[in-house]
Amino acid sequence: MPYTFGKRSSDNLKTCHPDLVKIANLAIQWSPTDFGIHAGERTIEMQQEYFRDGKSKINPQDYTETDLMEKAKHVVSKDPNSKYALSRAFDFHCSETMPGKDLTWDITHMAVVIGVIMAAAQYLFDKGEVCYQIRSGGDWDRDGIYIYDHQFQDLPHIELINY
Repeated sequence: MPYTFGKRSSDNLKTCHPDLVKIANLAIQWSPTDFGIHAGERTIEMQQEYFRDGKSKINPQDYTETDLMEKAKHVVSKDPNSKYALSRAFDFHCSETMPGKDLTWDITHMAVVIGVIMAAAQYLFDKGEVCYQIRSGGDWDRDGIYIYDHQFQDLPHIELINY
């Protein structure tokens, strides 16, 4: 039986670009590992907190607001007509069925889900059902080498490219 997203994940997906919504919805059906959408859009203040905590390399203070939205795919515009009105990225977490654990970010679970998300994205792109391809924060340069050739790892991060 395929997995489905709960309310929190569905609400987080509502803040994302339609291509990401399609990709995530297909991936959850295909995935042998349950996962959820941990975050979609971020405010500038949230982005600053992620930077301060070392969870992001993008410091909002280094950019104009427009440049920040271009660079930080989670940060959205308050203008509903802006090309940046929706998040161009989401972060996911894996669900764990072990007693006492609700979420996990371990590499094994993440790798499975990343593979399924990447396959779903390519499938939808090849069929012309999405306009954009994606990349994972575990393979920023899209060379197929995960984890080992990047200084900054963000495995749960999925973003649109060439947007």
